[in-house]
Amino acid sequence: MEIKHKALKLLILAAIMMVGISSFASAMGISIGYWKENPLTLSPGESKEVLVNLQSEKDATVQASLVSGSEVARFIDASTQYLIPAMNRDTNAHLLVQVPEDAVVGSEYTVTVAIETTDAGNGGIALGSALQMSFPVQVIEKPAAEQAAPTSNSLWVLIGAVVVIALLWALIVRMRKK
Repeated sequence: MEIKHKALKLLILAAIMMVGISSFASAMGISIGYWKENPLTLSPGESKEVLVNLQSEKDATVQASLVSGSEVARFIDASTQYLIPAMNRDTNAHLLVQVPEDAVVGSEYTVTVAIETTDAGNGGIALGSALQMSFPVQVIEKPAAEQAAPTSNSLWVLIGAVVVIALLWALIVRMRKK
């Protein structure tokens, strides 16, 4: 009977410790608007700013870095260390992706972004949490030049021609009625 009582005490103590320790854990998230099935497509020499959304359940300070893709991407913020307020989804890192002028159409680059906690926030234990997210950058042909829109002069000439034709038609219809 005493063994069962000790086992029950141990079980209760372990449960209390698990609940206590779990309060120190923090969930982080990272999201980018591009992924394997939705790649970033750029032409040679073209560039685009990509937002890397950083999220955390608790206050956290993270260090962002590029694991791969530095030949086409770089952070453009003054610092790559970010303070993520608790439950805030508006913290963004800014990444500039620029395809070289001599890039081969059809080639693909992989950009991998990593974030790693640098402190524990509000008194928690820093467990060295880290996340990575990758997205492809596909090199495509430059889009064909769009057809030039008519100039304002040619637009006025067109409107004038339509008005003259409408007046002539109205005049002919009126003369036939007489």
